[in-house]
Amino acid sequence: MMTEVLILSGLTRIILLFAEKEMRVRIHSNGIKYSETIARCLAKNLVSVVISLDSAIPETYEKIKQVPCCEKSWESIKKYAAVQSHPDLVKAKFIVVAGVNDTLYEIDKFIEKCLECGVSHVI
Repeated sequence: MMTEVLILSGLTRIILLFAEKEMRVRIHSNGIKYSETIARCLAKNLVSVVISLDSAIPETYEKIKQVPCCEKSWESIKKYAAVQSHPDLVKAKFIVVAGVNDTLYEIDKFIEKCLECGVSHVI
């Protein structure tokens, strides 16, 4: 079972342990929960963030993720992108799900939303 890393109470301490050794931490998240700690660390180049979004269309997002949090996740990535100290610290993740988000329309909407949010890297 996967746990959303942003709910960990000791996340700041964990990041700082790595930072003391001049190591950047990559955080994978669904973006539903926004973290001021992550935002501060992005501004200081201590972390990079990968937000798994998979769609910019709320209905498709909910079909894939099973939760109605599309706008919340996109708002988080937009806030993170706005404070990143380098343009490649925030990445959007797009997993192609056959028959669900694999159309050119879906992909085009995803690209548009990334650009609107200031995200220039997709994995």
